[in-house]
Amino acid sequence: MLYKIFTIINKYKYINNIVILISEMLYYLFSKIEKKNCKYWQITVFLIAICAGKIKEASSILNEIEYIKKIEIEPELIKKLYLALIYVSKKFGQEEEILALLVKKTIKDPYIFWAWKNLIDINFFTCNVNEAIKHFGRYLIIKYIYMTNNNIPKDVKYYGENITSSIGHTCNLWIYYMIKKLNGGTFNKDIILLRNDNVANPTFLKLFEKLYEIKDPNKLKYLEGKKMEFIEEQFNYLIEYQGCWCDLHKERLKIYKKWAEVYEKPPWFKLSVNTMEYGEEVLRKNGVLENDWYVVIHVRQTIDKNDRNCNIYDYLLAISEIINRGGWVFRIGDESMPALPKMHRFIDLSQSKKYHKCIDLFLLGTSKFAITSPSGPCELPGFFKIPSILTNVINLRHVIPYSKDIIIPVRYYNKKDNSYLNFEEIMDSKISKTHWRGEDLKKYQIIYNTSEDIYMATIEMFELLDQNKEISDLQKLYQNKFLEKDYENDGRFSHYFLEENKLIF
Repeated sequence: MLYKIFTIINKYKYINNIVILISEMLYYLFSKIEKKNCKYWQITVFLIAICAGKIKEASSILNEIEYIKKIEIEPELIKKLYLALIYVSKKFGQEEEILALLVKKTIKDPYIFWAWKNLIDINFFTCNVNEAIKHFGRYLIIKYIYMTNNNIPKDVKYYGENITSSIGHTCNLWIYYMIKKLNGGTFNKDIILLRNDNVANPTFLKLFEKLYEIKDPNKLKYLEGKKMEFIEEQFNYLIEYQGCWCDLHKERLKIYKKWAEVYEKPPWFKLSVNTMEYGEEVLRKNGVLENDWYVVIHVRQTIDKNDRNCNIYDYLLAISEIINRGGWVFRIGDESMPALPKMHRFIDLSQSKKYHKCIDLFLLGTSKFAITSPSGPCELPGFFKIPSILTNVINLRHVIPYSKDIIIPVRYYNKKDNSYLNFEEIMDSKISKTHWRGEDLKKYQIIYNTSEDIYMATIEMFELLDQNKEISDLQKLYQNKFLEKDYENDGRFSHYFLEENKLIF
């Protein structure tokens, strides 16, 4: 409930300003009153403080609430107060106060997982990677002690809902396998703990059967009644590679290249016979003939205010171009996405529940090419050697483009200086990094790709695939700029985007 209230307040700026003003007045009045006999008086003052954006004062009050034994408050309520403070701290860019409290919390009671998760997550996503690694090391000690005391085998890693509930996280299973092999790990297969009610795409997960053991946790007796959060691998972004802990997304391209040197090219996934047969059946039912070709499109557009959300209507020019060239377009997603107008040779699967989820994987693995935005499915075409147009790329250091992929990044407008960030400034700043949500982002307005940007990249993709168009000198220049910034990739920026933006990018 607290989270919902803060979300509503944050959504409407004028309400937010009024709430802050009134809360400041109330805090000034209420903090002068001592109600020693009122059990929840300090909680009331705490809530007023965070509504007023007084993070330091709220942290101090929460510290008192926890440590004054006269106030007996249920642990679940304490957790909710922490989560409320975390939400507001991130909003006002004052994470230091909550981080200090979380450190004390994990020292006092090392088996409260939510405190560890927020302590490590906040540090990592505000680019304090060294601090995240430090606390992750502390967490691992507690985790191993717990597993030892409960006789849980430690020679394998256990992956659970944190991996299976997200397609993007499931993709990481391949790189975890590579890291284990490159680190000289044992041949014992790591275990995926499968809960059927929380799997983003069962067909995709099934592709990892040869690399992992997939087991029902209810059938592993040694896990009965145990704290699963202390057993499962939780922090997907921190990995141990070549003797040190590092950011997975920063190192993964290098890991791909190292794997190719030591072993061979990754064994690209092949769709199962059942998936192929089902996919072909869906194609025929929708009028796609045997020799027809098609393009799959996935554009993230959810009801939340996530920076990765895009506008599907900006993709209509590209969709029309594909159809005009004789192709079909299949849109995948879910019903929360806005519906598009009906068009000949356009099939909007996002608005239908009648198909099995494996159809998404089939299309991502068999299309002429894919058009994607920053979301889990954007990584899947590469597993099947299907080229992609990667649109509205928010974090340049997070994307993994393959040799025939075309990148169209967003632009960042500095509202204070009335200027755009150029390539070097983006790559040198925190905004290029994985899912960064720091306070500095408020200084910038994200300029998403235009219809023309996406349309011209689509034209370029046809030229690349049908005419084997070579990379331009301007595109080579930016590939080299990536290398200079200690970031390797085999894709290319859209030539049209570079020409249109070369004065500012």
